[in-house]
Amino acid sequence: VGGCQQCPVSTFQPLPGQVNCTACDTSATTQNTGSTSSADCKCKDSLVPLSLDNGVLKCGCAEGEKTVSGEGEQQTCVSCAVATFQPSRGQGSCLPCPQYATSASGSTARDNCSCAESGMTPVVRNGALNFECECSAGSHHSGQGCDECAAGHFEEQTGASVCSGTCPPFSTSLPGSSSVSNCTCTGATMIQGDDRHCDCPPGSSHDGVGGCQQCPVSTFQPLPGQQSCLPCPLKTVTAKPGAAFLSNCSCRDPDFSMVMDDPDDGLHYNDGRCVCAAGFFETER
Repeated sequence: VGGCQQCPVSTFQPLPGQVNCTACDTSATTQNTGSTSSADCKCKDSLVPLSLDNGVLKCGCAEGEKTVSGEGEQQTCVSCAVATFQPSRGQGSCLPCPQYATSASGSTARDNCSCAESGMTPVVRNGALNFECECSAGSHHSGQGCDECAAGHFEEQTGASVCSGTCPPFSTSLPGSSSVSNCTCTGATMIQGDDRHCDCPPGSSHDGVGGCQQCPVSTFQPLPGQQSCLPCPLKTVTAKPGAAFLSNCSCRDPDFSMVMDDPDDGLHYNDGRCVCAAGFFETER
């Protein structure tokens, strides 16, 4: 029986006098019967265009999704799971975020990933989008994340397994310190040199337990970081504790005056002595 019928849904025929219709790709369909062009094939459901194969539209899952099998040849898509992403269309799997990083479901790019653990920071490796999550300076990796460096310790690098820096003697730092410059002297009267070491200042000596003590009366100490103080010369005394120089020692007897053999040095107790003041003479001893 000679007759014609319209091309069914999901098919088309652009030429007259044909005995069959051309099917759309299984990922696409037409909205009505009787389609005359491949352009009438549109992506099914939530699929997006991928390519044209000999003029036939092929569709697939969008960015941030992966393809899973459905009924028959029909594709279905699911969003990429948390801590994964997919920047391309039509993929069957999602890519993982770097270790210790996570992302929202449906992420479309690696830069959607961010460090998940508290105290971690992204460190770029081989390109702006290639990063690793590492413990920040001032912390170190523990079994389950990052721990701050303990008081008295510091770490300048990221990604450390232990805090490798220790404050110099007689100094400490707050937890989470990242530099030796965070170390401060523990003794209230200590001074800190350019090398960050803490020493007792002139006029004092170490007390043996991590602190400083003033030089007692009749002693002095012109140098920092000393273990003891020097005695004043015979017959001399200081006005108060904490004397730093030999010149702080003065004769006990007001009729005598202090003479220093080396005024520019003043480091040794035997550099000074008491002699009769002007207008006096020394009697026999």
